[in-house]
Amino acid sequence: MLQNKNKDTVIVSGFIKRTTARAVLFDDGGVVVWLPRSQIDESLTHIDEDKLEEITIPDWLAKENDLI
Repeated sequence: MLQNKNKDTVIVSGFIKRTTARAVLFDDGGVVVWLPRSQIDESLTHIDEDKLEEITIPDWLAKENDLI
């Protein structure tokens, strides 16, 4: 986890395992959780399950899902 310049968001690293129109299944190696696309700053148009992704999400969402 990296702190973003905007103190209300964090950058988390992990793998996108599945996607739907409204959410992504995110795996950081310890926690696997569905995250709403509306809360992810980047648009995830191309998903490569073998590639480590960095996504920016609100701090409260990361805390709520034990990602930080």
